[in-house]
Amino acid sequence: MTELFLTILQMSLMAAGVTVIVLPLRWLFRRLRLPALACVLLWLVVALRMVLPVGMVTSSFSLMGWLTPAVEERVDALARMEPAAEVPPAAVPAAAPAATAPAAESAAPDSVIPPPAPPPQTQTPPEGRSLPDILARVWLAGVIAVWGYTLFSWLRTRALLSTAVRKGSIREGWWWESDRIPTAFVFGVIRPRVYVPAGLEGENLRWVRIHEESHIELGHSRCKLIYFLIMGVHWFNPVLWLSWVLLVRDLELECDERVLKSCGSPREYSAALLALASPRRGPLLPPGFGETGVKDRIKRALKWKPAARWAAVVVAVLGTLLVFTLAADPTFPDVGLDGQYPTLRVHLETDDTEGVEVVNMGAPEDADWPETLPETACTAATPSPWVDLYLDSGQFPDQWVMTEYLVEDGTAVNPQEVELSTQRAENGFLLRVESREDAPGTGMETRVYVLSCTWRSGVLHSHTLEYAFRLTLPSVPPGPLTEPVVVAGDQRVDFDGDASVTAAMGETLTIIHPDEPGSYMLYCGDPAGPSGNTVQLGAGMWNSSGWDSLTLGYLADGMMRAAEPGDPPAQEQHYTLSYTWEDGSHENYYFTVYAYQPKPEWDAENLRIRFPGDTEWANLDTLIPVPAEWANQDLAGRNEATDLVGLLTGTGGMVDGLNGWFVFAIGRGVGNADTYVYRTHDGGRTWTETGRPTMASETETVHWFPSCACFVTDEIGFLGFSHFNGAPVFRTTDGGETWERITLPLSDQEWELSKMYSSGSSVLAVMTGYRSGEPESAVLFSRDAGETWEILELPQAQYSELGELTVSPEQWLDAPVRLLGALPDGSAALYGLNPEETGLDGLLVEWNGSLSYFSNLTYNTGPQIIFSGLSLDDYDGDGADELAAATCTGTGTGMSSWRLDLFEWQNTGAQWQPAGARLADSLTEEELAAQINAAVDSTYDPENRSYLLQTGVETWTADLSGEDADAPLGGPVVCGSWFQYEPEEQLAVYALLYPRGMPMTAVAAYASHVNYEDGLLELNTATGTLMPDGDYPLTLQPPEAPATPISDPEAILPDELPWPSYEVEGEFWPDNYNWHEAPVKLIGLSNDRDRTAAVFAFDGHETGQEGLMLCVGGHLAYFPELTYQVTSQVHPANPVWGDFDGDGTDELAVIPTPGTGTGVLMQDLYVFEWDGAELTLGGAIDAYEVADMDLGLPANRRIGSRVEFWQDGNTLMADIGVEDSAAPRTTSYVGELTGPVTYDSRGLTLDPAALAYTEDTSF
Repeated sequence: MTELFLTILQMSLMAAGVTVIVLPLRWLFRRLRLPALACVLLWLVVALRMVLPVGMVTSSFSLMGWLTPAVEERVDALARMEPAAEVPPAAVPAAAPAATAPAAESAAPDSVIPPPAPPPQTQTPPEGRSLPDILARVWLAGVIAVWGYTLFSWLRTRALLSTAVRKGSIREGWWWESDRIPTAFVFGVIRPRVYVPAGLEGENLRWVRIHEESHIELGHSRCKLIYFLIMGVHWFNPVLWLSWVLLVRDLELECDERVLKSCGSPREYSAALLALASPRRGPLLPPGFGETGVKDRIKRALKWKPAARWAAVVVAVLGTLLVFTLAADPTFPDVGLDGQYPTLRVHLETDDTEGVEVVNMGAPEDADWPETLPETACTAATPSPWVDLYLDSGQFPDQWVMTEYLVEDGTAVNPQEVELSTQRAENGFLLRVESREDAPGTGMETRVYVLSCTWRSGVLHSHTLEYAFRLTLPSVPPGPLTEPVVVAGDQRVDFDGDASVTAAMGETLTIIHPDEPGSYMLYCGDPAGPSGNTVQLGAGMWNSSGWDSLTLGYLADGMMRAAEPGDPPAQEQHYTLSYTWEDGSHENYYFTVYAYQPKPEWDAENLRIRFPGDTEWANLDTLIPVPAEWANQDLAGRNEATDLVGLLTGTGGMVDGLNGWFVFAIGRGVGNADTYVYRTHDGGRTWTETGRPTMASETETVHWFPSCACFVTDEIGFLGFSHFNGAPVFRTTDGGETWERITLPLSDQEWELSKMYSSGSSVLAVMTGYRSGEPESAVLFSRDAGETWEILELPQAQYSELGELTVSPEQWLDAPVRLLGALPDGSAALYGLNPEETGLDGLLVEWNGSLSYFSNLTYNTGPQIIFSGLSLDDYDGDGADELAAATCTGTGTGMSSWRLDLFEWQNTGAQWQPAGARLADSLTEEELAAQINAAVDSTYDPENRSYLLQTGVETWTADLSGEDADAPLGGPVVCGSWFQYEPEEQLAVYALLYPRGMPMTAVAAYASHVNYEDGLLELNTATGTLMPDGDYPLTLQPPEAPATPISDPEAILPDELPWPSYEVEGEFWPDNYNWHEAPVKLIGLSNDRDRTAAVFAFDGHETGQEGLMLCVGGHLAYFPELTYQVTSQVHPANPVWGDFDGDGTDELAVIPTPGTGTGVLMQDLYVFEWDGAELTLGGAIDAYEVADMDLGLPANRRIGSRVEFWQDGNTLMADIGVEDSAAPRTTSYVGELTGPVTYDSRGLTLDPAALAYTEDTSF
């Protein structure tokens, strides 16, 4: 009720302000002799202000801008008045200030670990009633009194008129006569009637009837009743009572004008008014004919003249203007300054910066929560941090709701509302983060917080915005903390693992202590070793959980300090956290921090630098000094230059966090340039000029434009020059002081060094040649930081007879550069560096003869051959083609992960930016999964054990009633780790959907196009479609029939099978096209003992058939019951011969691989009898049935997902992985079973007695 009263008070004050404006306007209208209706309209505007909340009706033409803010401010001040009651002492959350350690233990430097700041205080809300509460109750009592008295007066008048007698006729009209009333008036709401006093007759009666009937026709009786009821709500406002009095007078004047207009005779009408004039008979009785403003009415009647025709137009225009200027408020201002909505700033208690900014996401209906995670993120070092939320400008919101989500698998789930404490003085809130029962309880967890703020103007007008941010923090279970939590930067130390983390110097090492009382000592080094190897960094004691922190730096000379020139860029620091508990016991925790000096950030043009922790860029032309030789050069005013502002051009970079380089080139005449080399050893804050290259036969420095510069270590760097000057390349091994020209293994001097990349001692140099007039590329590689070089041959694209790209397995495994994909016209190709051969990872993109290297783009570097898909098209419609590449990043059982990269051609003509491919955007597995999860909604039906999937345009039901009863159903359906891209004229993606927690149970597939607009790759959800799980082509529609149907596999002739096009030597390895694309696939081949045996598999999707086809000695045998799923990884099933049953005749064994993945290798075993003319199945072992066999394992052990078979002479052998039955599958191998497989008349069997179990956790 208090809130309603404050709203009414605000409306009343606004209406009073309008009344003040209306009074002079009414005087002016009367002076101008405008119709009385114009004055009535003024009071209707006042009535609107009394019933419409502030801001409900807005107009940019409103004249209320001077009043609205003042009224809102005063009402808000009244609303914030607290009860006059005693405030209890502030309740401060428990915290542990670090006490001073004993003198003998306090050898640490002062203030290395500051005492923890006390958590923010929260005040208990005071009790008692505030002034607004009291006033609200008084107001309500007044409303009840006024309305009650009105009802009483109405009932009393009705009783008085109950004896009235109807007079008149149908022709004359009807009126009622009563001897209980002194004057005539209108009474009634639904059917108002004219009542006149007894004895009134003649002309007076006629004028009274005309007047009162005009009131009825104009609706004045209802108007006055409504206005008076409104006045009952605003009974406390005397200004509005004045408006009521004046309204009644103006209604009488309007009625008088109506009578005179219809009947004329102003003098007769005035005489009637004078004759029936009488004093007012009570404020709540209906005013009579001659009771209201009779003197003024007579004067106006005598001076009355018919209104001009333009008067109606004037009144209409006035009414419109009044609504837009007085009835409306100024356009509701955007909350904030100058129409800008406030920005939310998030600040953590352990953060010594201003915090991170969160820009509002707009109205709730415009936000995409919780499917899409927010970009703004921060990390807390403590499990239960205090988080300050500040609105940087604008008024404080009227309502707010904070919702907390837990992030699982990249999706925000399990929302719950959390409380906020207000900090109105600072225009913000205080959030206390608490542990959650559904959190993992170990490692780091991520939460999403969505703050919904509503600003109101009146009751009906409001504006709501949402803000969201991610918070990563140490995950601990609810309850007492039993062991310390150590966080370095944004990484948590896992004391159950290797207890090591990597963090940048300058970041914070935070220790959250257990709840058990005691004291601690923190050492860096070995406490048991010599004192010179150890430094004590902190000490303290506490009675409850608290935290301490220190800034990571370089450990030297018994102290932790900031890194200095000459320090190594990284340091391995070993810490000991020693606790002494209250009972006298001791406990040590050991952990390692790999601390490194972070590199400063460089802008795209290499002319600005931003130091770690800074938000502003520093211009290098203000940091790099003028070359020393300029002091004596009268060339273009060089000798007068004091800085390089506006002159600096070049390129540079950082070798590590401290050591960097910059090469500055400036022209000197036609075709000539001076090149200067600078070095930094303090992270880019100061720069020093070093030596310059000279020709071997000259002492003069090189005066050419450089083409490429790079330092691979602090001492070793390279500098190449343009091919117009013979393209010399220089190398330094002393940090740039001296340079030596080197010889590279190329046939001539027309190869220019254009790009260079390095990792450790591995150096990759991209050379551009101009021998034929068109640019061509070559790749040089050095394994010893440039001492020696070799040419890396780029594999040439080879195609099968069917036009499919192919590569030999030997080339794939051994080549330093692997061909991943190529366009048929040769205009573009994609290569991957072999990390086993080069020590480098990443992709090479060849486009229009230019090579570009992208070290951050990885691919699946395993032994399986998986080509990338390439396509060249104008995907964004800008008139220039883009190169799309779909690259596999990982495969396994139930896993096929791909990344989509889009490259644009870049040719700026700039000296340091050679033409070539530029990475425009990538769509990674995580980004794609988040977009698909946002596009597909899932609802679980526990009764039918099914999922209802919805995309906004279609629905799909997935029946999982056949799953095990203990299957973890119920979680949302999400995009798993199986998806593929199809880069054609229209980019497309195909992905499998799984219930969360069931990565091997695909319930549906989702296919959609991918759009490229404004430099971003995004899922086009409008084309998204759901379909059954299956390997469909990315046409967004499943095929209606097999592409290559085979009606009778047994009718196939040997010549119709896909035999290899080359002579097989050694072990057969299927080519990539045959394995992935052919309808009938050759999966195994053997020439052992001069007996050719081949194994073929049918692609069920392509042919409509399944099973294996074997060919021995030109005879075919078809086994439809032996189904075999060809996975994305190439695993041949080469047949082997052997006398496996000892009967003197060889049998044929085939070992296909139906399943592989991380921790998974499943092989089946088939043995066939061959009599020289016919092949029959003698025995089979299904790898997935081995897990159900009783093989005599020890307790707490189970068969894992590794079942391998192999041949040892005439014996078939088995290796079976064994897992800890209490641990998750595929992650806990603790041993293996090894032994022979028995083959006899019973078929194939595994005898537990013949299998030897070996416990080996390294298996």
